[in-house]
Amino acid sequence: MGRVLAIVSQKGGVGKTTTAINLAVAMARRGVKTLLVDVDPQGSVRYGMGMLSPHYRLGVSDFLQGDIEMQEIVRPTTLPWLRVALAGTIADGGTHEDYHKTFATSPRFDELLARARASDAAVAASAAGATYAGEADPYRRPSDLDDEEE
Repeated sequence: MGRVLAIVSQKGGVGKTTTAINLAVAMARRGVKTLLVDVDPQGSVRYGMGMLSPHYRLGVSDFLQGDIEMQEIVRPTTLPWLRVALAGTIADGGTHEDYHKTFATSPRFDELLARARASDAAVAASAAGATYAGEADPYRRPSDLDDEEE
């Protein structure tokens, strides 16, 4: 069973993407099967990994919307034990709020994590946190509430 490492902060510019990339590369270099998932709508993992070609345009946001299948977004890298799932077309002009809503309402996010865990890969995820001006998060997943009650 794989493990998921989430690199998350509501603050911008604190090194979430850099940390996720460096952890993923370090694990892959040690022979750990690793999947780096970019769930930040800015989509900066593509820059850090040098995946700038239009060939890499589709990603997690497109999978969550049901436009493509997961095997279409998981990309190989120059490291044999490292695969990457980029943010997708959301990075080309979507809003953070739309992206967070997609995550909260898509049943495919749970599928993404379940399949990653089942693949026996370590998963490093780079994600920006949502801010809601002191209000309750309107897109909070029911499973998130269950975790808090424990």
